[in-house]
Amino acid sequence: NPEGMEMAYRSIRQAIREGTLRMVSGPQRLGYAQGVDYGISALGDALEAFVPSPILGNLHNDGHQQIGQMHQATMRGMDTTPLGVMGNPNGAVRDPLFFRWHKVIDDIHQEYKNTLQPYGDEELDFPGVTITEAHVQSEGGHTANTLYTYMDTTTTRLQSIDLQATDGSSVNIAYDRLNHIGFSYHVNIQSRVETQGIMRIFLIPAGIRLPAHTDVTQVAVEMDRFLIFLNPGSNYFTRRSTSSPFVTKSAMPLVELQERLLMGQITEEQFNWSGCGWPQSMVLPRGREGGMPFRLYIMVSQVLPGDSALTANWERMQFTSWSWCGVRRNEGDVPDSRPMGFPLDRAPPNGNWQSLMFKNGQKRGNHIAVDVSIRHDPIGTTSRTRNNNNNINFRG
Repeated sequence: NPEGMEMAYRSIRQAIREGTLRMVSGPQRLGYAQGVDYGISALGDALEAFVPSPILGNLHNDGHQQIGQMHQATMRGMDTTPLGVMGNPNGAVRDPLFFRWHKVIDDIHQEYKNTLQPYGDEELDFPGVTITEAHVQSEGGHTANTLYTYMDTTTTRLQSIDLQATDGSSVNIAYDRLNHIGFSYHVNIQSRVETQGIMRIFLIPAGIRLPAHTDVTQVAVEMDRFLIFLNPGSNYFTRRSTSSPFVTKSAMPLVELQERLLMGQITEEQFNWSGCGWPQSMVLPRGREGGMPFRLYIMVSQVLPGDSALTANWERMQFTSWSWCGVRRNEGDVPDSRPMGFPLDRAPPNGNWQSLMFKNGQKRGNHIAVDVSIRHDPIGTTSRTRNNNNNINFRG
């Protein structure tokens, strides 16, 4: 109920200030030490509770349920009217309140992150390693550091619009979507020693004024993260955007996954894992027709002692979306012990992310920022039609 949600909201924020969550399993300290954020998983478990707490509740899921019930109340049919789409995980994103509610949840995580001290030299430095040049190259143009998005129309076949079980019939859906021309990252690194590191690539909007109560860490997009091996001298790396562990790598179409799930050929866990990651078409923000400025921020961090990054099978992992869901064959472990989004997972000094790149007025060699422009080519229409062949077309 709303009263319970309000109590949970206040209790979680108080726990963040005190540094301890009172979980069903016992008290859990929040904090960070030796490169590892040992509080963020506990906070996530409190907000997305597998076992709801009498004190901390199950805030994220309860919010979906309560907003879904608003539809029932509006329709005046609490017993016969189904929940609004916010109450159905398969269709929740169709409700504009989905994004506002998730901003609330994101703000709670960020409130915790900002109780931690800004990163220092130990985390941000990499002695002997210098990024000398970096750029992105689109497959659709000769000019470096210009990326292109556009609208196109695609189709998909589903068992039903809300992804629920049906009598065996299906529906073909045609819809307009944001897409982009493929691109690759090109980075040259000078190293004085033989070593290894993790390259972290971010895209950050440039020249915008952030809304109140919004950190730059909440608008920075982590684009890629991967282990690199450095030899003494010059090291040149080329990486396609499709290799990112943040995008889905499923080889099966959604409808085939659905059919296998409904026929019991795969488990719900296998179905969910196959859908992990952003769709390939959603890698880039839209940009603007005349070009929208962004900053490509690249950092190479040291691998933590004992980190599973050194023993992970990176050749195999390039075919998985491990950054969101972990490595399934290793019980969901992520081969990078540093916090997700590092070093942009907490507010930088003075709210300026570029301060991470400098030490005593001198630029850190293992960081670089490059100006990038995203140009959008609009093609979509604003009509919505339905034909007579069990197809639904969404446009706009």
